[in-house]
Amino acid sequence: ENTTSASSAVLLTLKDIYITGGSIATSIGSANSPSGSAILARGGGALLCNTNALLKNVIIGSTSTVSAAATETSCANYASEDGGGIAVVNGVASFDSSCIIRSNYAPATTNGYGGGGLSIWGGSKVTLDGTTVSYNSSKHGGGIYIYNGALSCSGSTKIQSNNATYGGGGLYIVLS
Repeated sequence: ENTTSASSAVLLTLKDIYITGGSIATSIGSANSPSGSAILARGGGALLCNTNALLKNVIIGSTSTVSAAATETSCANYASEDGGGIAVVNGVASFDSSCIIRSNYAPATTNGYGGGGLSIWGGSKVTLDGTTVSYNSSKHGGGIYIYNGALSCSGSTKIQSNNATYGGGGLYIVLS
């Protein structure tokens, strides 16, 4: 059962879709601003915020077989901060065995976050059940970046051939 503590969570099912060509490059505000709030450039392909989502046969990024990790000039989706492919913030997301997160890029230019393929934030809970996360790149967590969230992997999930500039080529975890 997928649940989230967010009382206003949106229930969402994505099935048999392909998400590519997304780009978000500009953050608004700063965590150091007087209000202490900011909207960060995250989720180049998709941003799931306060959402309870089930993803079936969803490809986030490239459908093509690639032989090298994504770069700024050769990526399917791009986010300048985190979650080049997809970001999950304060929500729940379950990916099935036919989901692929491939060839996405998040350089984490300003705040040093990451997650070229997937970023998990704000107490979010993500389940990968046989999902493939490959050929993504970022500063931290080339494949997956987790900050104050939870990740469960099963069913022969593959986190492979990802690249990070500073740490966690496949997976980078902070405050899990």
